[in-house]
Amino acid sequence: MHENAWLIIAAIVSPIVAAIISWFLSKKHHKRATQADNKTLTEMQRFLRAENSKFKSGVFVELPREDWPARAHTIPLTKVLRSREFLVQVSAGEITRLTICRTELNDSGKWKEGITWDEMQAVKDGCGFEEFDAVEAHPRKKDITNFTNMRHLWIVPPDYAKFFWRNGQGGGFKSGQIAEELIGLPAVKG
Repeated sequence: MHENAWLIIAAIVSPIVAAIISWFLSKKHHKRATQADNKTLTEMQRFLRAENSKFKSGVFVELPREDWPARAHTIPLTKVLRSREFLVQVSAGEITRLTICRTELNDSGKWKEGITWDEMQAVKDGCGFEEFDAVEAHPRKKDITNFTNMRHLWIVPPDYAKFFWRNGQGGGFKSGQIAEELIGLPAVKG
């Protein structure tokens, strides 16, 4: 199992568990960790199911700072929210970013995949951003950093969202106008 997966698991659990898992996965103890992966994974899945039962489905609760993910102190987070199904880390900046993952592990020790568009919308709304537009980016190939099953939404200011559909009306385009022209990029010649 990938070392980062255990640290992310620990992020939901607590900083103390994160420290224990980090120690357990150090080079000195790596062989023991590898041998114990299957048993430990089952135990972590069981633990997360018990933790998940403490939260309501679809209701996001702000976690106290001491319960934030272990690495949260190196990222400019403003808050961390949790429901039964999702953990959301809110990063501050010029544009707010929501980092979203499920609170269940699959059998390979990664966060469970398959967050749907409807779930992403519900997470955004449930975290208090229902009146804001958000985008999910698909970066250039060379910039992809897909090491775990997390999704990101960027909450954008109104002037960034000229291309959004509004009440069924085409997203800010005038007849004959192309997207590149609307957002100020050079047109792609075909």
